[in-house]
Amino acid sequence: ALAAKAIARHVCIVASVLLTLVASTIATTFTASLSPLLAARVLPLTREEPCVDNEKDCANGKLCHPMATKALRTSIDGSSIIKEVISSLIERDPDQTEFHQAAREILESLVPVIEAHPEFADNSLLERLVEPERTISFRVPWSDDSGATHVNRGYRVQYNSAIGPYKGGLRFHPSVNLSILKFLGFEQVFKNSLTGLSLGGGKGGSDFDPKGRSDAEVMRFCQSFMSELYRHIGSSCDVPAGDIGVGGREIGYMYGMYKKISNEFSGVLTGKDPSYGGSLIRPEATGYGLVYFVREMLQTKG
Repeated sequence: ALAAKAIARHVCIVASVLLTLVASTIATTFTASLSPLLAARVLPLTREEPCVDNEKDCANGKLCHPMATKALRTSIDGSSIIKEVISSLIERDPDQTEFHQAAREILESLVPVIEAHPEFADNSLLERLVEPERTISFRVPWSDDSGATHVNRGYRVQYNSAIGPYKGGLRFHPSVNLSILKFLGFEQVFKNSLTGLSLGGGKGGSDFDPKGRSDAEVMRFCQSFMSELYRHIGSSCDVPAGDIGVGGREIGYMYGMYKKISNEFSGVLTGKDPSYGGSLIRPEATGYGLVYFVREMLQTKG
């Protein structure tokens, strides 16, 4: 029963994200910049009096086309469609094994959804779903306490904003690379949507390792990191948070730099100390989530 409930929630949120993309596609198609011919060929799926002859114009002056309704659509092989999408991912970025694994696990679970809603396979919606809207990579130079200069690589993967601003953590760890951040950002899209809030998904970070570094070294790195990241985030655009290697200390250093550069006090980062705008419940939030999950599981299992 618990598994069925989880699958139902997963299907509902996937449908929500995909339907949002469908709406975006339709709105774009019907802009005034399109030619009359194209506008005439992308008519709504249902018509009261469909034309029969595709070579002649209808009475209303529009080009003829067969009537198309959901009921008349032929069934599709969802598994084959998903395999094609995954194959194209591997062919495009063969070295991103972590991302391939995450994409495969999620997409294969969507086979029943695609077969129940063939329209979700139209307009390359799945291909658009697995491709980040924006990927940002930048260098992060900083100086250690001895005066030596180091250069790390910073990232922000803004994955999907179909239902709200990008939201996802920043990770500072030597293992960080684009593949891992795409894998985390892709999953973050679905995690955030399950909250019921208008939140998109994203992820970011750097291959910098804060372990063994002094507070001053960490501060200089965070300030250098934010001196580039600030251009791409905002309270209505992208709201990063903490993750592995990024706690209250790092968030504080980065927020201080953001406030100095942008000259504004806004909710652009979550995970701040309550003394300057952070949430009082954040330290306990993950623990409460675990308790809620266990409670639901016990009620389901009896």
